[in-house]
Amino acid sequence: MGKAMALNLLRHGFSVIVWNRTLSKLVESGAFVEETPAAVIKKCKYTIDMLSDPSATLSINDLLYESHGQSAIEA
Repeated sequence: MGKAMALNLLRHGFSVIVWNRTLSKLVESGAFVEETPAAVIKKCKYTIDMLSDPSATLSINDLLYESHGQSAIEA
């Protein structure tokens, strides 16, 4: 679902910066790749997360916590 949404944004002229836990195939369509979720957030006014399950969400939260010193998810 995330890939389809990103491709649609690219087709409509939006700049898309991605981070993926696996190798991103969106680069060949014009997306930019960042090293971490925190790097994406620093470059973007808005972010959209497409994650597969709660454990993926929590793993991203841990990466963001390390970068910003606070939880991205409020319990």
